[in-house]
Amino acid sequence: MDKKSLRFCAKYPFTEKAKQVLKDFNLEEVEQEFLEETERRVTAALTNSDDPKKHYRMIENAWEDTLIKEIVTYPLTKITAAQAQDHYIKQKTAANEAKKIRHHLEQEETEQIEEIAQETLDIEKTDQSQKPYKLPMHKYLQKQPQGKENKLINQPLENGYIYLDKNQLGEIISSHVYNEIKNQEPLQNPPENIKDIAEELKKKRTTRYSTSPQQYGETEIDAFPPCMKKIYDDLSSGKDVGHQPRFVLATFMVNIGMDIEEMLKPFQGQPEYDEEKTRYHLQHAAGDKGGGTKYKCPSCSKIKTYGLCISDCNVKHPLGYYKKQKKSTKKGKNE
Repeated sequence: MDKKSLRFCAKYPFTEKAKQVLKDFNLEEVEQEFLEETERRVTAALTNSDDPKKHYRMIENAWEDTLIKEIVTYPLTKITAAQAQDHYIKQKTAANEAKKIRHHLEQEETEQIEEIAQETLDIEKTDQSQKPYKLPMHKYLQKQPQGKENKLINQPLENGYIYLDKNQLGEIISSHVYNEIKNQEPLQNPPENIKDIAEELKKKRTTRYSTSPQQYGETEIDAFPPCMKKIYDDLSSGKDVGHQPRFVLATFMVNIGMDIEEMLKPFQGQPEYDEEKTRYHLQHAAGDKGGGTKYKCPSCSKIKTYGLCISDCNVKHPLGYYKKQKKSTKKGKNE
C-alpha cells in the first residue's frame, strides 16, 4: 500500500481500507511498541491530553512505520477499552477517537467524505445544493450527533429521509465511530498482555482520573435524596411526570452508575411507556447515544430553580446526599 493510502487509513482506521492493512494481524503476537502506544492512547483519552490539531499534523508528516502504528493501535484501543469493562474508560476513549476523526474530516476533500459516508452510513446523494445527502430517519436516530441543532425536530424530513449537508455528514461519521467503540464487547479469552493493560488503566482511572459512578457501589433506592425519590416513586406509580423531572432523574441514575435495566424500571409504570424510546433517551443521557456527552446531574441550587426541591437536605448536590446516605447505611450494617 502506498504512503497516501496508509495516511488515509491512519486518519480513518475504522474503514474497510484500513482493515485490509490488518488482514494478517494476530492479536496473540502484538509487538511491545504497539501495546505501549495502545496504553498511551487510552491514557490520553482519560487525561484529555490529545490535541486533534496536533494529531492531524503528525499524521500528515508521519513516516510509514508511524502510520502503521496508528492503524494497528486503533482496534487494540477499542479492545483494551472494552476489556477494562468500565463505562467511563469506554466513554472517554470513544469520545477522544471520534473527536480526532471529526477534525480530520473537517480538513478532508468532499469526495473522500462521501466515500467514507457511503461505506459506514449507506447515504444517498440528492439533487439539492444545500442538503446534497439523505439518510433514512431510523439510521439518523441511531447515529444522531450531540447538539441542539442536530435534534430530529430541527432536521428537514421527507418521505422518511433526513437531508444533510457536508458538515453534518462529518458529524454523523464521527458519531458512528463513537458508537462503534462504545458498543465494543470485551473478549471472552483476551491475551494476557491486553488484560494487563486493561487492569492497569482501571487502576489509574479509579485513583487519578475521575469521580467514578463505581464509588457508589450497588444501587440503593432508599438512599436517594428526597427530590429524586419522589420523581422515582411518581413515575413508578403512573403519575403524570413532566420532561424536566424525568431528565433530572435520568442524569442522577446515570451518575450513580445504575445500569440501563435498573433505570428503565420506574418508567415502566407510565401509561405511555415505550421501552425503545425510553431506552434511547437514557442511553443518550449516559453518553451512549448521540454525540457522546454524558450529562451531569444538576446541583441542588439548579434543582430548586426547576421547582423540584421538596426538602432542605443541607447538601449542595444530590450525589453528595446519596454518597452520605450510602456510607451511613454501610456503617449501620457493620455495627
